[in-house]
Amino acid sequence: MIRLTTILLALSLFVAVPCTDAAADELTDVLRQGLQLQKDGHKRAALKAFRRAVALAPSDTEIRYNYGVVALQANERVEAMTAFQRVVTAKPDHGLAQFNLGKLLNDQRHSEDALPHLADAVRLLPDDAAARVELAWAQTATGQTKSAVKTVSDFKNPNGAMHSLRAFLALREGRWDTAVQSATGAVRAETERLEHRILLAMSMLYTPNRGAAMRALTKLYETEAGRRVSNITYALGLGAFLDGDVKMAKHRWSGLQGRNAAIYDPQSKRFDPMAFPTESDRAYLNWAKRWHGPSAAPTARIETLVVNGTCQPGPIMVALLNSGIGLQRCLGTLDKPVAITATTLDGQLQQATATARKRTADCLVDVLNATKADAVTGVCAVQATIRSPR
Repeated sequence: MIRLTTILLALSLFVAVPCTDAAADELTDVLRQGLQLQKDGHKRAALKAFRRAVALAPSDTEIRYNYGVVALQANERVEAMTAFQRVVTAKPDHGLAQFNLGKLLNDQRHSEDALPHLADAVRLLPDDAAARVELAWAQTATGQTKSAVKTVSDFKNPNGAMHSLRAFLALREGRWDTAVQSATGAVRAETERLEHRILLAMSMLYTPNRGAAMRALTKLYETEAGRRVSNITYALGLGAFLDGDVKMAKHRWSGLQGRNAAIYDPQSKRFDPMAFPTESDRAYLNWAKRWHGPSAAPTARIETLVVNGTCQPGPIMVALLNSGIGLQRCLGTLDKPVAITATTLDGQLQQATATARKRTADCLVDVLNATKADAVTGVCAVQATIRSPR
């Protein structure tokens, strides 16, 4: 979102002061003309007028800032970036210029360069929700998830975008209840935004309300607009995956290959408010890509999975799926779901327990303690239920 300041104040100053020479008179006329053209939507003509205004008053930072805004509206992004850069060089405490420069850099995937400008924008505009959201996105894109959570966690008046970002970050960290709560706040703040409703359903997939989430996603998908949103297709595949229906998940996800490839590439590091390229997503997608139908031996079905801590659930789910044949051998013909727990130490499952008869439990514990989850660091608690395939 472009952050605007009005040029009315600057213009009024020139009008209030008696013109002493032709240049000042011309500047007043050019600013007046540029403002009117901007209001009327004549972006290229307004930009031409502001170029002239900057040439007449090159040291005026407000005129140059508004010139950058008009350039951005005319889709001259390089010109706008140059204007904002010159403003913050001359006047580092110009909060809106710092914001716009940082946002332009962030939009172009130069998030490391954007960070100092967005940090300054938050410092200079402490009550501005958009500045905090943009800073948190830049922090997320550079792997500073903890800092991003802190940036948006203590803001007193969050808007829909901030609620949405809070939910996204909670999903990345496996805090499902927080994700649902934040996504609900986003829906309440901006009920017309489809992406908020998708995010809420996505968050609910990891809770006992998965059935309701799948019904909501199916209803959205049945609309013409919904069928054009790849995230709905992705979420339906994720729901099927979490339900143990890998065949349906792969079917859903295969439809994403021809569109939004950069977003849904399992190896992609891209971040987007309408996509969820977390480590979990990449683990799910990579596993499904390798899956070619039922194994020679039946595998255990992972019915539920809850991870407490900083670990992503995807790699742990994949590790359990990769151990599915061994787990199934332990279950035998048992038709009741079995609860299992474990802790992880840098991806290695250990201290496992299973709620079943002793022989089955001992067998499951041995398999779990030999299971390694790639790309998992730190210590986390894992709770899951498994059962024999139906």
